[in-house]
Amino acid sequence: HLLQVVKDSHSLEPSAPPAEAVATVIVPAVPKAVPAVPAVPSPPAAPAAAATVVAGGGYPSGPSAAAKPAAKPAAHPKVFGVKPTVVWVDGNPEAFQTSRLNTERGITFQGFPSPKGGGGRPWVSYIQERMVADARVAVAIMNSKHKEDAAEIRKFCEERRVQPPRFIVMCGKRNTPEDVRRDWGMKDLLVVHDWGDAATAALNE
Repeated sequence: HLLQVVKDSHSLEPSAPPAEAVATVIVPAVPKAVPAVPAVPSPPAAPAAAATVVAGGGYPSGPSAAAKPAAKPAAHPKVFGVKPTVVWVDGNPEAFQTSRLNTERGITFQGFPSPKGGGGRPWVSYIQERMVADARVAVAIMNSKHKEDAAEIRKFCEERRVQPPRFIVMCGKRNTPEDVRRDWGMKDLLVVHDWGDAATAALNE
C-alpha cells in the first residue's frame, strides 16, 4: 500500500507548464531602390526660318504690303537726289539758257534771272534749302553785283558746318581776278569773263 501511495502522490504533482509559444513576426521585404534613369534632354528647337521679303515689301504667306506700316522717314532726306548742283544767276537769262550745262547728265542745273530792278532773291533760298536737305551745291555762278548774296550763303554754310559752293564770278575784263577776290573777301573765288569759261570752270569742280 505504501508503494501505491507514493505513485499516487507523484500523479498528483502539477504538470509542467507548456512551453511559451514563440510569436513569429513577418517582416515585409523592402524592395530595392531602382536607380533613377537620367532624363535625356530634348534637342533644341530649330530656329524659325527667316521670312523672305517679296517685291513691294509684303511677305509670301503674311499680310499684304499695304497692311505693313510705313517706314519712318530718315532725318534730312535727300529730296533733291545725289547729283551735285550748279546754280547760275545772271541778269541776262540767255547766259544759262544757252549753256551746255543744260545737257550735262551728271549735274542738276538751275538758272535764275536777276532783274535789274531788284526784288526777291530766290536763288539764295534755293541754295539754302538744298544745303539743309543734305544736297550738295557744288558751284554758284554769279555776277559781280551778287557779292552780298555770296556772303550770306557762305555764312549760312559756316553756321551749319556744311561745305559752301565754289563761287564763280562773271565780270568784265577790266577787273583782274586779284581785285575781285580782294573785293569779295574770298581767296578761292574763280573769276571768268565769258559764259563758256564759266561752264568749263563749273564742270571742272
